[in-house]
Amino acid sequence: MNDADRGATRQRLRVKSGNVVEIDLYSDAQIAEWDAADRLEDGERERIVGAVTGPGQRPAEPPYS
Repeated sequence: MNDADRGATRQRLRVKSGNVVEIDLYSDAQIAEWDAADRLEDGERERIVGAVTGPGQRPAEPPYS
């Protein structure tokens, strides 16, 4: 007699690979400090945008102010 004849159900366990990553939490003050340190002057921003997109392109607006 096989499993189907007995009404048994077969269940399988599938194991998938995964990653474990460390998560850090940062305060609003820490993020604001990093934002202030990362500000570019207008000339520097234009130079970078020109190098990437070509001369005369308008730089993208920052995602936040």
